[in-house]
Amino acid sequence: MPPHAAHVRAAAPLSSPSLSHGGAERPASAAHTVAVPVGRGPPPPEEVAAREVERMIVALLGSGDNAIPSHEHLQMEMFMLTRANPKLGDLFQFEPSPGGPCSARLGEASLGPRYRTGEYGADGGGRVSLNAAGRRAYEKIKRENAGLGGLVCATSLARHVYDEMEADELLFLIYNAYPDAVELSGAQDGYKDPAARLRLAESLLKKGFVTEERYGELVGSA
Repeated sequence: MPPHAAHVRAAAPLSSPSLSHGGAERPASAAHTVAVPVGRGPPPPEEVAAREVERMIVALLGSGDNAIPSHEHLQMEMFMLTRANPKLGDLFQFEPSPGGPCSARLGEASLGPRYRTGEYGADGGGRVSLNAAGRRAYEKIKRENAGLGGLVCATSLARHVYDEMEADELLFLIYNAYPDAVELSGAQDGYKDPAARLRLAESLLKKGFVTEERYGELVGSA
């Protein structure tokens, strides 16, 4: 956890969610959720991963009452969850990009689910949300996976904090906490500009997302 994490209400590693069941640790794999028909061998690793990515999308979307504001928010909020649990990082395989950390698996699954068809989708403005079937699926996930308690808390925190930020504010905080996750180019070069840093830091302070101390760090660091 970065030294300044205690001073940032958002954009800091969330408490590591427990993926346990009955007190025993379980890997962040979808193997325990994939039914294997009689006579068929285990599903290929890529199918297991795809199913788990879609399950995580439902878990994140279901943790809030409204739609996630944009695909950019979805990527960055899921990235922050992977900082809390490295196993999720292995699943999503985020790569740095100008728009922030980006997972090809997450992007593909968010645009068109293969295994949870009809449970979630995006509107014309890029807002991603569950529909009625997805809401039922989310409740089922909570009932059938007792070990998701910690994860549900983490996703709920992510939704209630990060949804309220503008995409550039969240990206600014991610860049400062995890510079290797952001490939600066174009407008993002402004994160090194004192005037741009001041504007973003003042907005975050006004909204209550950072403390006075963290504000000073954001303005002063380059």
